[in-house]
Amino acid sequence: MIGPITRAELLASIRRGHDRWAAVLAEVPPAWMTEPGLPGGWSVKDVLAHIAWGQREAVGLIRARALVGSELWRLSDDERNAVVVAQNRGRPLDEVREEAERVFRAYVASVESLSEEELNNAGHFAGMPNDWRPWRTVHDPEHDAHHTADVRTWLDARRRGA
Repeated sequence: MIGPITRAELLASIRRGHDRWAAVLAEVPPAWMTEPGLPGGWSVKDVLAHIAWGQREAVGLIRARALVGSELWRLSDDERNAVVVAQNRGRPLDEVREEAERVFRAYVASVESLSEEELNNAGHFAGMPNDWRPWRTVHDPEHDAHHTADVRTWLDARRRGA
């Protein structure tokens, strides 16, 4: 999806991705949530914190109606992700899980606040290049699917004892 989108389509995509993510998370025993083993040596908790960070950034962008956010966006993807994971490694799992759910609710509410015109027209966001689609800036369905698949693969291998 790269063209225009309706708010209903976008919200359905967000919720589908979140439902798949929640389903795979529900299968991970709490004791395994902090074990490294995912790509980059990440744990499931690291991925939770990473996703929450991105959604929190999207909330800020939507609320400001401007291309704003963390200074970490100036870094490469790998550098930014390493900082986010490092910032969250020492946090308790329950705290990261609660924050991820709270941020997801705020994320959905923020997306719901956008008109279809705002979702599809960069002119409604200060500093956003005119050829961008704002909805693509706040939601990347492949990103969520990628992490869900990584956790599924790791979980299946972990269960097999691999």
